[in-house]
Amino acid sequence: CVNPAEVTDRLRRQEDRNFDFKAPGEFAGEFRAALTVDIAAMANTSGGGTLIVGVRKVDGTWTPEGVSAEQLTSFDKTPVTQFVKNLLDPLPRFEIATVELNGKQLIALKIVEFEDVPIVVKKTIQHETRLLAKEGALLIRSEAAESRPIQSADELRQLLGRALSRKSENLLADIRAVVTGSGPGQLDKTPVELFEEQVPSWPGEVAAFDKRFEAYARWEVRVLLLPLASPL
Repeated sequence: CVNPAEVTDRLRRQEDRNFDFKAPGEFAGEFRAALTVDIAAMANTSGGGTLIVGVRKVDGTWTPEGVSAEQLTSFDKTPVTQFVKNLLDPLPRFEIATVELNGKQLIALKIVEFEDVPIVVKKTIQHETRLLAKEGALLIRSEAAESRPIQSADELRQLLGRALSRKSENLLADIRAVVTGSGPGQLDKTPVELFEEQVPSWPGEVAAFDKRFEAYARWEVRVLLLPLASPL
């Protein structure tokens, strides 16, 4: 997911659109609501992003503080996924892992860019009286490393343009998998071999037909088996 060397390198730099540090915290209350906003924004950002929990800024310097055993336990993938799924649609793809740095345990959330449909806030995200994101919002990461709603027509066009491009790429990949038989649905034998196994007499019948009508022109139509495309 994330290796210690990458985190060490990042500690020397500032946060950006694709990387963010968070102070130690338990996945509960306002902290988990704010993290969900970041997950949605990074999933809508080109290249996705990474959140590292357990780092605090001290006198302008990022310092690994680590998380407690209780905080680490609260980041179990199942309840985290359920909470995020309840607020965002479609569910962003992300992984949760631990990173040890200088004897400190950190939590790393690796968020993947959306597949072909941008992530939408399906329920208002707030904690007590603090509003974090409105229902229906499309969140992105800004150049200032902030998670915020889209604020201009240009930002919306860019997001929809990426969505259209990714949908086209996925469609072409599915078509290629069906036509070539590549990917998860690849068959151990060719379509011709499979057909001839089911109808062993077929090659002989075709040869006899050719010999009988060799003086005639004809059309030949072949229906061959193809592997199913992998599910979307």
